[in-house]
Amino acid sequence: MTDAAWPPMRRWNSLLARVMARPLGIDVRDPGSGFFALRRSRFLAAADLRPIGYKIGLELLVKCGCRRIREVPIHFQQRRHGETKLGLRQRFEYVEHLRRLWWYRARARRRTSAR
Repeated sequence: MTDAAWPPMRRWNSLLARVMARPLGIDVRDPGSGFFALRRSRFLAAADLRPIGYKIGLELLVKCGCRRIREVPIHFQQRRHGETKLGLRQRFEYVEHLRRLWWYRARARRRTSAR
């Protein structure tokens, strides 16, 4: 849930990031959230973790084989101090990260269907 005071551009960025992650098959409302937990066994079973930028949660969801996902809503508020880290570079890194994860998912599907 987001604060009503969020600027339209910030809302749009969040929506676009979520839509771009949907082809990965992760059934969560906000796969880019930085607040998550998972079982140690799932983490240790992850293959080839190489996150780019701040989105390790998305990488873990894709590569750890997480299927039973429970979400606990958090309320995003307008920043009171400091500045956002989300600049043009981070946007490009996110797109590159998604590209790597799409590629990983496609290879995993090919391996599964070849069996």
